[in-house]
Formats: sequence, C-alpha cells, structure tokens
Amino acid sequence: MASLRLFDTRYNCPTYAGLLLLGIDPQYFIPGAYIQYVKFAGKNRATKALKENRFKGNLISMLKELEYFIKYSIEYNRPEFVSVLREEPRINYPWEAIRELAMNAVMHWAYNGNNSPIKFYEYSDRIEIDNPGNLYGKVNLENFPNETDYRNPNIAEIMLNLGYVNRFGSGVNTVSTLLEENGNPPAQFLLSDYTTFKVVVENADVIESGSDGTEKTPHVIVNGTNGTITGTIRNEMMSKLWCLYK
Repeated sequence: MASLRLFDTRYNCPTYAGLLLLGIDPQYFIPGAYIQYVKFAGKNRATKALKENRFKGNLISMLKELEYFIKYSIEYNRPEFVSVLREEPRINYPWEAIRELAMNAVMHWAYNGNNSPIKFYEYSDRIEIDNPGNLYGKVNLENFPNETDYRNPNIAEIMLNLGYVNRFGSGVNTVSTLLEENGNPPAQFLLSDYTTFKVVVENADVIESGSDGTEKTPHVIVNGTNGTITGTIRNEMMSKLWCLYK
C-alpha cells in the first residue's frame, strides 16, 4: 500500500488517498467528501425538490454508483415527431458529458481543509455541478482548457487506474464535442467565486429564452471541438481565479 501512496510508513497510518479509496467511512475523517445530488422541479432552488441523493463511501463504491446513476437517471430520450412515418429521438443531456464533468469534480475537489460537498443540482432547464477548489497551478484563464495541472495527483492516478478519467487534458474538449453533437448549448464555466469551480450545462430538450435563474456573473464558455474560449472576465478577478480542471 505504501508503494501505491495509500499508506504512510513514517506515521504508520493511511494517506488521504488511502482513506478515500479503501476507507469504510471516509466521510468520518473528511466530512465533505461526498456528492450531493438534488433534482428541482423548476429553475431555481426555491422550487420543490423532486429527488435527493448523497453519493458517499469510498471511491470504489461511490464512483461506480455515480456512473450508474448518471447513465440511467440523468439522460433520457423521447421520440420527436418529424413526419407521419418518421420520429427522431430527442436527448436532454449526453450522459457521457455529464459523467466526464462529475468525475472531474471528484478528481479536482479541494480535499484539504474543506467540508463542503460537491453540489450536483439538476433543474428543469439545466444541470449545475459545483466543486470546491477553483483555478490552480499553471492552469489559468488564458490557457484553459488546453493546459493541465493536478491538485490531487494521487487521486487522479487512482481514478485513471480505475478507468474513470484519463490524464491527457482532453476532458473539457470532449464535453464540448459531445454537447455540440447532441444540440446542447456550450458548457458555461462560471468563475464568480474563486473558491469553487462551477459548470452549467443547459438541457437540449428545453431551450428557451428569458430568465432562467442562473448566475449572471463572469464566466467562460468553451465552444466547439477546438476548445476556443469566449466570454467576459473582470480584470480584477484574474489574480484570484486559478483553476484545476481536466
């Protein structure tokens, strides 16, 4: 276990990575190390909560449960009338894109001294995933999403070996491609709070104009398959906004 950086022989105890991977109850030692999922009936948190779930436990069980949940509970498709003899499926979210964003949130969560969980909120018109720990290392607004750095290299290695992520820095571009192919608007990476990293994905099945309750603050929109960035950023926030994202 020590060779895998799961056990510290100097202190004769598991490392944080060991607790998160194999611990019986990692949340006892790291209270915020879970994912809080809530599905709301409307476009903001004031509406009725239709479903709530907490993904807890060690990474082996939690990631498996999370992946299964996203695949079978988030994505849905319905037939859309085209002609008398033809229908086309209409998909709200490509589950692979939501899975990629959720797995990245787990990998890049700021485990050090943070008790806030990852928030995975589904509204009637969008999904928001918000993980503690924003811009970090050599990744900044100018090179995002084409640069890669790791706040938690041991967790990244574990998730790579478990088959949930890769370490090629292609995650955001993959999400952009999947959303574009499905007809979803580009993902929005909101940077109003330098303590968190929030991404918003709009429902392709409910694209409408008007107020949607989302945060109207500085953000980055990654468009298309080439990872180009558009959007508005306040200059005074530049020194504060450091991000770790795959």
